[in-house]
Amino acid sequence: MNNLANPEMLLLARESRGITQSQLAEKINVSQAAISKAEKFSNKISEQLLSDISRELKYPISFFYQNGKRFSTTNPFHRKKQSIPQKTLDKIEAIANIKRIHIEKLLESIEIESTSIPYVDKDEYSSIEDIALHVRQLLRLPRGPIENITSIIENFGIPVILCDFYTDKIDGFTISNILTNIIFVNINMPWCRIRFTLAHELGHIILNHTHELGIEDEANQFASSFLMPKNDIYKDFLGERITLERIASLKPYWKVSMQSLIYRAKSLNLIDDKIYQNLWITLNKLGYKKREPVNLNIKNENPTLFKTLIDIHKNDLKYSTNELFEFLNIYEQDFNEMYPEMNNKEKKISLKLVK
Repeated sequence: MNNLANPEMLLLARESRGITQSQLAEKINVSQAAISKAEKFSNKISEQLLSDISRELKYPISFFYQNGKRFSTTNPFHRKKQSIPQKTLDKIEAIANIKRIHIEKLLESIEIESTSIPYVDKDEYSSIEDIALHVRQLLRLPRGPIENITSIIENFGIPVILCDFYTDKIDGFTISNILTNIIFVNINMPWCRIRFTLAHELGHIILNHTHELGIEDEANQFASSFLMPKNDIYKDFLGERITLERIASLKPYWKVSMQSLIYRAKSLNLIDDKIYQNLWITLNKLGYKKREPVNLNIKNENPTLFKTLIDIHKNDLKYSTNELFEFLNIYEQDFNEMYPEMNNKEKKISLKLVK
């Protein structure tokens, strides 16, 4: 533990609770200036102030002595963030960063036996479609739909973390660090959208995106081409008129949303602008833009990599439950709320201890 508390951890703790400096100051009966200074300068945090903050924000004192800091997302929230309160955005990023710090700690003593991520130079390809096909070939994926994209991503050593984003306007994002990429997705979305979001984020990673213009469109093109390869899905659109009923019948097979299928048909020039607009208008009238028919829901793909990291610490490294919470500098209630995926029973990812 450091001799001085880490101001950035104070900031993450406060923002993760969704409160402002003035609100925290009022709750613990100090000035906002005192909170502001504490979040900027380690030597401005008295033991009494830290104790009061710890009590109010419900984080153990040890939480504030970690070396962690805020990492920004590799793909910003772009247009959608304009309609979301800044406090909500700060809370989403703060919780994601706290989870990132947990994963970094867990990975310190564990080596992941993972598939190498096929990074590409997009200038060497004629299109994003070709890149997606090349990646599928490298992974030796069979033709047709991808059965479990979560498993593919976690086999790259990329944890998939389900989160409550407190809004339906953000689907997911990636945080990258020295050890790994981490994909965070909105747990409140149907899995057809989660699958597309995961493919979208994988596109950002494989294409080495930073913050340049056009990366969202490229990631969408990659996701669409990766999940619905041109040569495979093309034949499914032929032979019959493309109606909403036809689109609905293809959803369970391709495991993507009806919206994604309509976009794909349009991108392949299988429907003209008029049919595309009519399909979209009908989709909107039926309320399917917000929630597609329940009987067409896609089966959940439960992430398992984080759970495997926890299990190894408990079973192989012999951490007791309390020792694990102390190691992660978190209380049990917060841990359970942050990681609902711990309840799944799926097959574990292959990991081994560092020798």
